[in-house]
Amino acid sequence: MSEKIPIQSPPDSGPVYSHLDPIVDFLLAHGNELACDYRWGENRTNHFCNLKWQIDFDLLESNFTFPECIQLNRKRSSITCDVTWAEINGGSVFIKKPTC
Repeated sequence: MSEKIPIQSPPDSGPVYSHLDPIVDFLLAHGNELACDYRWGENRTNHFCNLKWQIDFDLLESNFTFPECIQLNRKRSSITCDVTWAEINGGSVFIKKPTC
């Protein structure tokens, strides 16, 4: 088994979601897709990345370590940073990625 990749704490400068980018990159490389024409959006409360399919938490947990500020929410299929409020949202928990 290879060594797990540590996800860093929120950055002191730069985009507030940049510490979550390795997670998005990994999920995209493993078959997930962006649900929108953009990678990161912003509303009045946070930055968000919407994915088309549910988040594969087992795959993430077997490949990454997460700081305490990163909350993995399997029920909502989301990953949230409690410091920056940046969030990755998986597709509907009722829609699973099709298999070939």
